[in-house]
Amino acid sequence: MGISDCISEILTIIRQTKDPGLGYSKLLDLCSRSEESPLWKKLPTVNVSRDVADSVLWLEKELGQKRRASATGIYLGLDTLNMSGDDGHNVEIGGSDGADPTSESLDWAYGCGWYGDHYLIRGLREMHSVYAQPEEKDLFAFADYILFLGYSGLVLASAVENMNPEIRSGPKGRLFGWGFHDGDLFPLCRAIGERVERLATDE
Repeated sequence: MGISDCISEILTIIRQTKDPGLGYSKLLDLCSRSEESPLWKKLPTVNVSRDVADSVLWLEKELGQKRRASATGIYLGLDTLNMSGDDGHNVEIGGSDGADPTSESLDWAYGCGWYGDHYLIRGLREMHSVYAQPEEKDLFAFADYILFLGYSGLVLASAVENMNPEIRSGPKGRLFGWGFHDGDLFPLCRAIGERVERLATDE
């Protein structure tokens, strides 16, 4: 299967699998079924709970600022190109007051009112160090899309669910959208009051 054939299954894994570690196992199974290769067994054992906990702290810091309380749409953009070095990052965050938390429209995400500090999901950089090796060049594009989208979705959805509810939802509720900053975007979660609903859909 190609990348486009896998997207629906990736979204289903994120939507239905609340345990991010189990979700990652399902993601690797999807990779091995789609593209048979020794690569998938070479990938490092990533610390999923660490990545979720770090993401909770980052999101609470960014969204806990009073001047961002009115944002009803939170954009989480994936950046696959700037992970190296001490200031490496792979996720950017932005917010908009123009999102409708009850909908799944992400039109607002293309013109956010503010952008915050970039962030690094460490597990993604650890995977990249393996699949970016020259001998894996034939599978690089596939891994760089499937692993990035799938793992980040699992980690960020779990992080949203584990955030302080007041910061997570804000006063009006929030729609979280995520995906590649120059490509595919998808609704990830809806947080209204105490409730979080996983969306992860391309419909």
